[in-house]
Amino acid sequence: TGFLRGTITLFEANSAVSYETTLEELAFELASLKDTVFVITSKGSRVYRTFSGIEQFRLFAITSSVNYISPTDQPNEVQIPAHDSPLILDIIDKAVNSTTTEGTAFILDSLSDMILDIGFKETYKFMKQTLEICGKRRVTFVAVLFQNAHEASVLNAMRSLFSNQFVEDMEVGARISKFQDETVSDSDFAREDST
Repeated sequence: TGFLRGTITLFEANSAVSYETTLEELAFELASLKDTVFVITSKGSRVYRTFSGIEQFRLFAITSSVNYISPTDQPNEVQIPAHDSPLILDIIDKAVNSTTTEGTAFILDSLSDMILDIGFKETYKFMKQTLEICGKRRVTFVAVLFQNAHEASVLNAMRSLFSNQFVEDMEVGARISKFQDETVSDSDFAREDST
């Protein structure tokens, strides 16, 4: 999973398998590289249960039981209100601009929940703004989208935002479905072609 570091990636998860284990393995690898890892997920979700209590990750738990950012009894966890994509965008922006470790990484679980919660258009707009923020620095960003949870037009529109994609396959586990090495610029290709 290390090659995903510094990339913006869509993870098409399969709820029939333990996709949260794939995310946990990715998070631990990024943390071993000295990245600060932020996990944004719904309170009570499978991803929340996997990451809750692991102090080396910063957990933002989305819940309808609060109206503003609220601390919990866990030192690495805060609760944030549901239906508030501008707040999540602000959290991402501040994290990207204030983290002083080797790198910054986000796991957003999930775009599918967000589409159901605030609608496709708002989610698409949120994701474009998020990618703009993360694209300014070498940030690792993994957004979860559930397979077979959306119409083809919605799925294709979300896929179009990401140059890197991997899928949780029932047979073989997580596999790359699309990858563009963002560390290689067009000018690098031009130099290679001229030699």
